[in-house]
Amino acid sequence: MSERLTIPTQNATISISGSTAWFSGYIDRSSVSALILGSSTLAEHIDKVVINSRGGLPSAAASLGLWLAINQIAVEIEEVCLSVCAEYVFTGAATKLIRDGAIVAWPRTDSTRLAGEETELVEDFFATVGVSPEISSGSETAAVGTGSSNNEAAFWTVSIADMARFGIANVSTEDRGEYPTESVLAEESVVLLELPATARPRLLEPLPEEEHLLLRTSFDRGEVNLNAGTAVYIGLLSRPAVERLLREVAHADPPVDTLVIASGGGETGLGREVGEWVYENQITVVVEGICFSSCANYIFTAAPTKIIRESAVVGWHGSEQQDRYVSINGECVSDIRSDEANSDSTANSELAVRQLSRSVEEEIEFLDKIGVSVDALLYGHMPERCEHYIAAGVAGWTFNIDDMAVFGIVNVTYEGEDVYPTVNGSARTQLIVYDLNGAPPRLLEASTLGQ
Repeated sequence: MSERLTIPTQNATISISGSTAWFSGYIDRSSVSALILGSSTLAEHIDKVVINSRGGLPSAAASLGLWLAINQIAVEIEEVCLSVCAEYVFTGAATKLIRDGAIVAWPRTDSTRLAGEETELVEDFFATVGVSPEISSGSETAAVGTGSSNNEAAFWTVSIADMARFGIANVSTEDRGEYPTESVLAEESVVLLELPATARPRLLEPLPEEEHLLLRTSFDRGEVNLNAGTAVYIGLLSRPAVERLLREVAHADPPVDTLVIASGGGETGLGREVGEWVYENQITVVVEGICFSSCANYIFTAAPTKIIRESAVVGWHGSEQQDRYVSINGECVSDIRSDEANSDSTANSELAVRQLSRSVEEEIEFLDKIGVSVDALLYGHMPERCEHYIAAGVAGWTFNIDDMAVFGIVNVTYEGEDVYPTVNGSARTQLIVYDLNGAPPRLLEASTLGQ
Protein backbone atom coordinates (compact mmCIF):
# COMPACT_ATOMS: atom_id res chain seq x y z
CA MET A 1 0.00 0.00 0.00
CA SER A 2 1.26 3.48 -0.87
CA GLU A 3 2.00 6.06 1.80
CA ARG A 4 -1.11 7.43 3.52
CA LEU A 5 -0.99 11.23 3.37
CA THR A 6 -3.07 13.15 5.90
CA ILE A 7 -4.80 16.49 5.27
CA PRO A 8 -6.07 17.95 8.56
CA THR A 9 -8.71 20.67 8.43
CA GLN A 10 -10.31 22.61 11.25
CA ASN A 11 -13.18 20.18 11.79
CA ALA A 12 -12.20 16.99 9.98
CA THR A 13 -9.27 14.75 9.18
CA ILE A 14 -8.78 13.50 5.64
CA SER A 15 -6.21 11.02 4.41
CA ILE A 16 -5.48 9.47 1.03
CA SER A 17 -3.65 6.33 0.01
CA GLY A 18 -3.77 4.85 -3.48
CA SER A 19 -7.32 5.14 -4.79
CA THR A 20 -8.96 5.35 -1.33
CA ALA A 21 -9.72 8.45 0.74
CA TRP A 22 -10.72 8.55 4.42
CA PHE A 23 -12.92 11.31 5.84
CA SER A 24 -13.62 11.65 9.55
CA GLY A 25 -15.36 14.62 11.12
CA TYR A 26 -17.63 17.56 10.36
CA ILE A 27 -18.70 18.18 6.77
CA ASP A 28 -18.16 21.84 5.88
CA ARG A 29 -16.83 23.84 2.93
CA SER A 30 -13.19 23.61 3.94
CA SER A 31 -13.24 19.86 4.59
CA VAL A 32 -15.08 19.09 1.34
CA SER A 33 -12.69 21.30 -0.63
CA ALA A 34 -9.73 19.59 1.01
CA LEU A 35 -11.09 16.16 0.11
CA ILE A 36 -11.91 17.00 -3.52
CA LEU A 37 -8.77 18.98 -4.27
CA GLY A 38 -6.57 16.64 -2.24
CA SER A 39 -7.94 13.71 -4.22
CA SER A 40 -7.03 15.35 -7.52
CA THR A 41 -3.60 16.39 -6.21
CA LEU A 42 -2.41 13.31 -4.33
CA ALA A 43 -4.05 10.51 -6.32
CA GLU A 44 -4.50 9.62 -9.99
CA HIS A 45 -8.08 8.77 -9.16
CA ILE A 46 -10.28 8.02 -6.15
CA ASP A 47 -12.76 5.18 -6.35
CA LYS A 48 -13.73 4.87 -2.68
CA VAL A 49 -14.25 7.15 0.33
CA VAL A 50 -14.40 5.67 3.82
CA ILE A 51 -16.43 8.05 5.95
CA ASN A 52 -17.25 8.58 9.60
CA SER A 53 -19.35 11.70 10.22
CA ARG A 54 -22.17 12.91 12.45
CA GLY A 55 -23.19 15.65 10.04
CA GLY A 56 -22.32 19.18 9.01
CA LEU A 57 -23.50 21.85 6.58
CA PRO A 58 -26.19 20.75 4.09
CA SER A 59 -24.75 22.66 1.12
CA ALA A 60 -21.26 21.24 1.69
CA ALA A 61 -22.64 17.70 2.10
CA ALA A 62 -24.69 18.03 -1.09
CA SER A 63 -21.58 19.21 -2.95
CA LEU A 64 -19.70 16.16 -1.70
CA GLY A 65 -22.59 13.88 -2.62
CA LEU A 66 -22.71 15.30 -6.15
CA TRP A 67 -18.98 14.78 -6.54
CA LEU A 68 -19.39 11.13 -5.49
CA ALA A 69 -22.36 10.64 -7.84
CA ILE A 70 -20.86 12.26 -10.93
CA ASN A 71 -17.51 10.49 -10.54
CA GLN A 72 -19.07 7.13 -9.63
CA ILE A 73 -17.21 6.91 -6.32
CA ALA A 74 -18.15 4.32 -3.71
CA VAL A 75 -18.58 5.06 -0.01
CA GLU A 76 -17.99 2.88 3.04
CA ILE A 77 -19.60 3.82 6.34
CA GLU A 78 -17.03 3.08 9.00
CA GLU A 79 -19.06 3.77 12.15
CA VAL A 80 -21.68 6.50 11.75
CA CYS A 81 -23.15 8.57 8.94
CA LEU A 82 -25.78 10.83 10.48
CA SER A 83 -27.86 13.82 9.43
CA VAL A 84 -26.55 15.48 6.24
CA CYS A 85 -24.01 12.70 5.82
CA ALA A 86 -26.94 10.30 5.31
CA GLU A 87 -29.07 12.78 3.35
CA TYR A 88 -26.48 13.71 0.74
CA VAL A 89 -23.15 11.86 1.03
CA PHE A 90 -24.50 8.34 1.48
CA THR A 91 -27.28 8.81 -1.07
CA GLY A 92 -24.92 10.32 -3.64
CA ALA A 93 -22.37 7.49 -3.67
CA ALA A 94 -22.35 5.06 -6.59
CA THR A 95 -22.23 2.07 -4.27
CA LYS A 96 -22.62 2.02 -0.51
CA LEU A 97 -21.15 -0.44 1.99
CA ILE A 98 -22.24 -0.30 5.63
CA ARG A 99 -19.65 -1.97 7.81
CA ASP A 100 -20.65 -4.30 10.61
CA GLY A 101 -22.04 -2.31 13.55
CA ALA A 102 -22.21 0.95 11.55
CA ILE A 103 -25.34 3.09 11.18
CA VAL A 104 -26.76 5.45 8.55
CA ALA A 105 -29.51 7.67 9.94
CA TRP A 106 -31.57 10.71 9.00
CA PRO A 107 -32.56 13.49 11.45
CA ARG A 108 -36.06 13.58 12.98
CA THR A 109 -36.18 17.38 12.90
CA ASP A 110 -35.91 20.07 10.24
CA SER A 111 -32.68 21.42 11.71
CA THR A 112 -30.75 20.68 8.52
CA ARG A 113 -33.20 22.27 6.08
CA LEU A 114 -31.93 24.75 3.52
CA ALA A 115 -33.45 28.18 3.02
CA GLY A 116 -33.84 30.66 0.20
CA GLU A 117 -31.86 29.96 -2.98
CA GLU A 118 -30.19 26.99 -1.31
CA THR A 119 -33.42 25.00 -1.79
CA GLU A 120 -32.42 24.83 -5.46
CA LEU A 121 -29.42 22.81 -4.37
CA VAL A 122 -31.70 20.18 -2.85
CA GLU A 123 -33.70 19.80 -6.05
CA ASP A 124 -30.56 19.67 -8.18
CA PHE A 125 -29.04 17.07 -5.90
CA PHE A 126 -31.98 14.67 -5.73
CA ALA A 127 -32.80 15.04 -9.42
CA THR A 128 -29.17 14.27 -10.30
CA VAL A 129 -28.79 11.19 -8.09
CA GLY A 130 -32.31 9.87 -8.74
CA VAL A 131 -33.34 9.68 -5.07
CA SER A 132 -36.71 10.76 -3.69
CA PRO A 133 -36.43 14.03 -1.70
CA GLU A 134 -38.90 12.48 0.75
CA ILE A 135 -35.98 10.61 2.28
CA SER A 136 -34.82 14.02 3.48
CA SER A 137 -38.00 16.02 3.95
CA GLY A 138 -40.44 14.62 6.43
CA SER A 139 -40.63 11.05 5.15
CA GLU A 140 -41.11 9.93 8.75
CA THR A 141 -44.73 11.05 8.46
CA ALA A 142 -45.22 8.50 5.68
CA ALA A 143 -43.60 5.69 7.61
CA VAL A 144 -44.71 3.48 10.44
CA GLY A 145 -42.09 3.05 13.13
CA THR A 146 -41.32 -0.37 14.47
CA GLY A 147 -40.91 0.63 18.05
CA SER A 148 -41.74 4.25 17.21
CA SER A 149 -42.75 4.80 20.79
CA ASN A 150 -39.12 5.83 21.20
CA ASN A 151 -39.96 9.51 20.80
CA GLU A 152 -36.61 10.48 22.31
CA ALA A 153 -34.66 9.12 19.34
CA ALA A 154 -32.85 11.89 17.48
CA PHE A 155 -32.49 9.98 14.22
CA TRP A 156 -34.27 7.36 12.14
CA THR A 157 -33.18 4.76 9.61
CA VAL A 158 -34.83 2.22 7.33
CA SER A 159 -33.95 -1.24 6.08
CA ILE A 160 -31.89 -1.66 2.94
CA ALA A 161 -35.01 -2.84 1.10
CA ASP A 162 -36.87 0.36 2.05
CA MET A 163 -33.86 2.48 1.09
CA ALA A 164 -34.22 1.08 -2.41
CA ARG A 165 -37.85 2.23 -2.53
CA PHE A 166 -36.59 5.79 -2.04
CA GLY A 167 -34.16 5.28 -4.92
CA ILE A 168 -31.11 4.63 -2.72
CA ALA A 169 -29.67 1.67 -4.61
CA ASN A 170 -26.53 -0.48 -4.47
CA VAL A 171 -26.44 -0.72 -0.66
CA SER A 172 -24.81 -3.70 1.01
CA THR A 173 -23.48 -4.68 4.41
CA GLU A 174 -20.18 -6.19 5.38
CA ASP A 175 -20.35 -9.98 5.15
CA ARG A 176 -24.05 -9.56 4.29
CA GLY A 177 -24.79 -8.99 7.95
CA GLU A 178 -28.00 -7.72 9.48
CA TYR A 179 -28.81 -4.00 9.15
CA PRO A 180 -29.40 -2.27 11.43
CA THR A 181 -28.54 -4.16 14.60
CA GLU A 182 -30.54 -3.58 17.77
CA SER A 183 -27.40 -2.62 19.70
CA VAL A 184 -26.50 0.18 17.29
CA LEU A 185 -30.06 1.52 17.28
CA ALA A 186 -29.97 1.79 21.06
CA GLU A 187 -26.44 3.18 21.24
CA GLU A 188 -27.01 5.97 18.69
CA SER A 189 -30.62 6.81 19.65
CA VAL A 190 -31.99 5.77 16.28
CA VAL A 191 -35.50 4.49 15.59
CA LEU A 192 -36.07 1.96 12.79
CA LEU A 193 -38.97 2.92 10.51
CA GLU A 194 -40.81 0.66 8.12
CA LEU A 195 -42.22 2.06 4.90
CA PRO A 196 -45.88 1.06 4.35
CA ALA A 197 -46.46 -1.29 1.43
CA THR A 198 -48.68 1.30 -0.24
CA ALA A 199 -46.16 4.15 -0.04
CA ARG A 200 -44.66 5.37 -3.31
CA PRO A 201 -41.92 7.93 -2.66
CA ARG A 202 -41.94 10.73 -5.24
CA LEU A 203 -38.97 11.08 -7.58
CA LEU A 204 -38.01 14.35 -9.25
CA GLU A 205 -37.83 14.77 -13.01
CA PRO A 206 -34.27 14.36 -14.30
CA LEU A 207 -32.42 17.62 -14.87
CA PRO A 208 -32.16 18.96 -18.42
CA GLU A 209 -28.83 18.12 -20.03
CA GLU A 210 -27.64 21.74 -19.94
CA GLU A 211 -28.27 21.89 -16.18
CA HIS A 212 -26.48 18.60 -15.61
CA LEU A 213 -23.49 19.95 -17.53
CA LEU A 214 -23.41 22.95 -15.20
CA LEU A 215 -23.31 20.66 -12.17
CA ARG A 216 -20.48 18.69 -13.72
CA THR A 217 -18.47 21.87 -14.20
CA SER A 218 -17.10 21.74 -10.66
CA PHE A 219 -17.04 18.02 -9.98
CA ASP A 220 -16.36 15.94 -13.08
CA ARG A 221 -12.81 14.86 -13.84
CA GLY A 222 -12.74 16.76 -17.11
CA GLU A 223 -14.01 16.46 -20.68
CA VAL A 224 -12.11 17.72 -23.73
CA ASN A 225 -13.46 18.52 -27.20
CA LEU A 226 -11.86 20.24 -30.18
CA ASN A 227 -13.74 21.97 -32.98
CA ALA A 228 -12.38 24.26 -35.69
CA GLY A 229 -9.66 25.99 -33.72
CA THR A 230 -11.48 25.96 -30.38
CA ALA A 231 -10.79 23.61 -27.47
CA VAL A 232 -13.50 23.06 -24.87
CA TYR A 233 -12.66 21.85 -21.35
CA ILE A 234 -15.44 21.05 -18.85
CA GLY A 235 -14.78 19.80 -15.32
CA LEU A 236 -12.03 19.52 -12.76
CA LEU A 237 -8.41 19.62 -13.87
CA SER A 238 -7.41 15.97 -13.83
CA ARG A 239 -4.23 14.37 -15.14
CA PRO A 240 -5.89 12.24 -17.88
CA ALA A 241 -8.02 15.14 -19.19
CA VAL A 242 -5.20 17.70 -19.14
CA GLU A 243 -2.84 15.29 -20.90
CA ARG A 244 -5.52 14.66 -23.52
CA LEU A 245 -6.04 18.40 -24.00
CA LEU A 246 -2.35 19.14 -24.49
CA ARG A 247 -1.86 16.11 -26.73
CA GLU A 248 -4.79 16.95 -29.01
CA VAL A 249 -4.05 20.67 -29.34
CA ALA A 250 -0.45 19.86 -30.30
CA HIS A 251 -1.69 18.16 -33.48
CA ALA A 252 -4.83 20.18 -34.15
CA ASP A 253 -5.54 21.37 -37.70
CA PRO A 254 -6.44 24.19 -37.82
CA PRO A 255 -4.34 25.22 -34.81
CA VAL A 256 -6.24 25.97 -31.61
CA ASP A 257 -6.38 29.66 -30.72
CA THR A 258 -9.26 29.64 -28.20
CA LEU A 259 -9.95 27.67 -25.02
CA VAL A 260 -13.51 27.64 -23.70
CA ILE A 261 -13.36 26.45 -20.10
CA ALA A 262 -15.82 25.68 -17.30
CA SER A 263 -13.90 24.37 -14.30
CA GLY A 264 -14.06 24.39 -10.54
CA GLY A 265 -10.29 23.97 -10.39
CA GLY A 266 -8.12 21.03 -9.49
CA GLU A 267 -4.49 20.16 -8.92
CA THR A 268 -2.36 23.30 -9.02
CA GLY A 269 0.44 21.82 -11.10
CA LEU A 270 -2.03 20.84 -13.80
CA GLY A 271 -3.41 24.37 -13.78
CA ARG A 272 0.07 25.74 -14.42
CA GLU A 273 0.67 23.21 -17.21
CA VAL A 274 -2.43 24.42 -19.04
CA GLY A 275 -1.52 28.01 -18.18
CA GLU A 276 1.93 27.57 -19.72
CA TRP A 277 0.35 26.32 -22.94
CA VAL A 278 -2.12 29.23 -22.93
CA TYR A 279 0.64 31.80 -22.34
CA GLU A 280 3.22 30.40 -24.76
CA ASN A 281 0.67 29.97 -27.57
CA GLN A 282 -1.25 33.22 -26.95
CA ILE A 283 -4.55 31.36 -26.49
CA THR A 284 -7.74 33.33 -25.85
CA VAL A 285 -9.56 31.98 -22.78
CA VAL A 286 -13.37 32.09 -22.65
CA VAL A 287 -15.02 31.34 -19.29
CA GLU A 288 -18.32 29.47 -19.47
CA GLY A 289 -20.15 29.13 -16.15
CA ILE A 290 -17.22 29.22 -13.73
CA CYS A 291 -13.43 29.36 -13.65
CA PHE A 292 -12.44 28.85 -10.03
CA SER A 293 -9.37 28.01 -7.96
CA SER A 294 -6.54 26.68 -10.17
CA CYS A 295 -8.49 27.61 -13.30
CA ALA A 296 -8.57 31.26 -12.20
CA ASN A 297 -5.08 31.25 -10.69
CA TYR A 298 -3.17 29.97 -13.69
CA ILE A 299 -5.31 29.52 -16.83
CA PHE A 300 -7.45 32.65 -16.86
CA THR A 301 -4.58 34.87 -15.75
CA ALA A 302 -2.20 33.49 -18.40
CA ALA A 303 -4.38 34.37 -21.40
CA PRO A 304 -3.51 37.45 -23.48
CA THR A 305 -7.25 37.90 -24.08
CA LYS A 306 -9.85 36.89 -21.52
CA ILE A 307 -13.61 36.69 -22.12
CA ILE A 308 -16.16 36.05 -19.38
CA ARG A 309 -19.46 34.97 -20.87
CA GLU A 310 -22.78 36.30 -19.59
CA SER A 311 -23.55 35.16 -16.03
CA ALA A 312 -20.18 33.39 -15.72
CA VAL A 313 -17.77 34.12 -12.87
CA VAL A 314 -14.03 33.89 -12.18
CA GLY A 315 -13.15 33.21 -8.55
CA TRP A 316 -10.08 32.85 -6.35
CA HIS A 317 -9.67 31.29 -2.90
CA GLY A 318 -5.94 30.93 -2.27
CA SER A 319 -2.62 29.78 -3.67
CA GLU A 320 0.48 27.74 -2.93
CA GLN A 321 1.67 30.67 -0.77
CA GLN A 322 -1.42 31.14 1.41
CA ASP A 323 0.25 29.75 4.54
CA ARG A 324 1.74 33.26 4.85
CA TYR A 325 -1.69 34.32 6.10
CA VAL A 326 -3.81 31.28 6.99
CA SER A 327 -3.01 27.98 8.70
CA ILE A 328 -3.98 24.54 7.38
CA ASN A 329 -6.92 24.44 9.81
CA GLY A 330 -8.31 27.75 8.67
CA GLU A 331 -6.97 30.17 11.28
CA CYS A 332 -5.60 33.61 10.37
CA VAL A 333 -1.89 34.01 11.05
CA SER A 334 0.65 36.81 10.55
CA ASP A 335 2.89 37.08 7.51
CA ILE A 336 5.42 34.60 8.88
CA ARG A 337 6.49 31.39 7.22
CA SER A 338 8.61 29.02 9.25
CA ASP A 339 9.84 25.48 8.92
CA GLU A 340 7.73 24.64 11.96
CA ALA A 341 4.57 26.04 10.34
CA ASN A 342 5.25 24.16 7.14
CA SER A 343 5.79 20.97 9.10
CA ASP A 344 2.49 21.38 10.95
CA SER A 345 0.58 22.11 7.75
CA THR A 346 1.67 18.87 6.13
CA ALA A 347 0.75 16.57 8.99
CA ASN A 348 4.01 14.67 9.41
CA SER A 349 4.44 13.95 5.70
CA GLU A 350 7.99 14.76 4.54
CA LEU A 351 6.87 14.04 0.99
CA ALA A 352 4.16 16.68 1.24
CA VAL A 353 6.67 19.20 2.63
CA ARG A 354 8.92 18.72 -0.38
CA GLN A 355 5.95 18.94 -2.74
CA LEU A 356 4.76 22.18 -1.11
CA SER A 357 8.19 23.84 -1.32
CA ARG A 358 8.57 22.89 -4.98
CA SER A 359 5.02 24.03 -5.80
CA VAL A 360 5.63 27.45 -4.20
CA GLU A 361 8.76 27.96 -6.31
CA GLU A 362 6.90 26.90 -9.46
CA GLU A 363 4.04 29.28 -8.71
CA ILE A 364 6.38 32.23 -8.10
CA GLU A 365 8.18 31.58 -11.40
CA PHE A 366 4.91 31.17 -13.30
CA LEU A 367 3.31 34.38 -11.99
CA ASP A 368 6.52 36.33 -12.63
CA LYS A 369 6.49 35.09 -16.24
CA ILE A 370 2.89 36.11 -16.95
CA GLY A 371 3.18 39.38 -14.99
CA VAL A 372 0.42 38.77 -12.45
CA SER A 373 0.65 39.62 -8.74
CA VAL A 374 0.09 36.80 -6.27
CA ASP A 375 -1.93 39.28 -4.20
CA ALA A 376 -4.98 38.54 -6.38
CA LEU A 377 -4.73 34.89 -5.35
CA LEU A 378 -4.25 35.73 -1.65
CA TYR A 379 -6.44 38.81 -1.26
CA GLY A 380 -9.09 37.40 1.05
CA HIS A 381 -6.48 35.79 3.32
CA MET A 382 -4.46 38.96 3.94
CA PRO A 383 -4.41 40.15 7.59
CA GLU A 384 -6.78 43.11 7.10
CA ARG A 385 -9.43 40.83 5.52
CA CYS A 386 -8.73 37.32 6.79
CA GLU A 387 -11.08 37.27 9.81
CA HIS A 388 -13.96 38.75 7.81
CA TYR A 389 -13.39 36.34 4.91
CA ILE A 390 -13.36 33.25 7.12
CA ALA A 391 -16.41 34.45 9.08
CA ALA A 392 -18.33 34.95 5.83
CA GLY A 393 -18.09 31.22 5.13
CA VAL A 394 -17.96 31.70 1.35
CA ALA A 395 -16.12 29.72 -1.30
CA GLY A 396 -13.83 32.54 -2.39
CA TRP A 397 -13.76 36.01 -3.93
CA THR A 398 -13.75 37.88 -7.21
CA PHE A 399 -13.02 41.43 -8.44
CA ASN A 400 -14.52 43.77 -10.99
CA ILE A 401 -12.66 44.02 -14.28
CA ASP A 402 -10.93 47.33 -13.47
CA ASP A 403 -9.62 45.92 -10.19
CA MET A 404 -8.34 42.78 -11.91
CA ALA A 405 -6.08 45.04 -13.96
CA VAL A 406 -4.44 46.35 -10.77
CA PHE A 407 -3.02 42.84 -10.25
CA GLY A 408 -1.88 42.54 -13.87
CA ILE A 409 -4.96 40.60 -15.00
CA VAL A 410 -5.64 42.65 -18.13
CA ASN A 411 -7.58 42.49 -21.39
CA VAL A 412 -10.72 41.12 -19.75
CA THR A 413 -14.10 41.46 -21.48
CA TYR A 414 -17.51 40.59 -20.06
CA GLU A 415 -20.17 39.57 -22.58
CA GLY A 416 -23.20 40.18 -20.35
CA GLU A 417 -25.48 43.21 -20.45
CA ASP A 418 -24.81 43.92 -16.76
CA VAL A 419 -21.52 44.94 -15.19
CA TYR A 420 -19.29 42.07 -14.07
CA PRO A 421 -19.79 40.42 -11.66
CA THR A 422 -23.56 40.11 -11.93
CA VAL A 423 -25.74 38.98 -9.03
CA ASN A 424 -27.63 36.78 -11.48
CA GLY A 425 -24.67 34.59 -12.27
CA SER A 426 -24.90 30.92 -13.15
CA ALA A 427 -21.72 29.90 -11.35
CA ARG A 428 -23.67 28.24 -8.53
CA THR A 429 -21.28 29.28 -5.84
CA GLN A 430 -21.02 32.08 -3.30
CA LEU A 431 -18.25 34.67 -3.49
CA ILE A 432 -17.23 37.96 -1.90
CA VAL A 433 -16.73 40.82 -4.36
CA TYR A 434 -13.79 42.91 -3.18
CA ASP A 435 -13.56 46.54 -4.34
CA LEU A 436 -10.07 48.06 -4.34
CA ASN A 437 -11.50 51.59 -4.24
CA GLY A 438 -12.62 51.16 -0.65
CA ALA A 439 -16.25 50.15 -1.11
CA PRO A 440 -17.39 47.57 1.45
CA PRO A 441 -17.13 43.99 0.22
CA ARG A 442 -20.44 42.62 -1.02
CA LEU A 443 -21.69 39.08 -1.27
CA LEU A 444 -22.22 37.60 -4.71
CA GLU A 445 -24.87 34.91 -4.36
CA ALA A 446 -25.50 32.90 -7.48
CA SER A 447 -27.40 29.63 -7.68
CA THR A 448 -25.40 28.29 -4.72
CA LEU A 449 -24.16 24.85 -5.59
CA GLY A 450 -21.89 24.97 -2.54
CA GLN A 451 -18.05 24.62 -2.98
